[in-house]
Amino acid sequence: MDIKEFMQEVKPAARKSKLEPFQSDIMTLYQNGYNLNQILIFLERNNIQISKPGLQRFIKRISNHSPLKPTQQSQMIIKHDTQQSQKPSSDKPVPSWANGFNRDEMF
Repeated sequence: MDIKEFMQEVKPAARKSKLEPFQSDIMTLYQNGYNLNQILIFLERNNIQISKPGLQRFIKRISNHSPLKPTQQSQMIIKHDTQQSQKPSSDKPVPSWANGFNRDEMF
């Protein structure tokens, strides 16, 4: 049997997480402030056993593939627009010893 025949007869095993059916539930809980331990309890009550790091990796993976909600996008735009690129001017008086001070002479 060569590789072509094998590939025609045997389909590749699909790698699917046991958490996939609960993806939307997990993200709903996570986005509403539930911590990982609470989400693990929810999963245990649905007969799903997974480690805390495993759940954390799953959430990270699905978070990277999901687009931002419109509210998150608008908050990012507002935050970016309100940032000032200039330093605020200081109203503090310059000390008397600073007048005529040449920094280059010090080094």
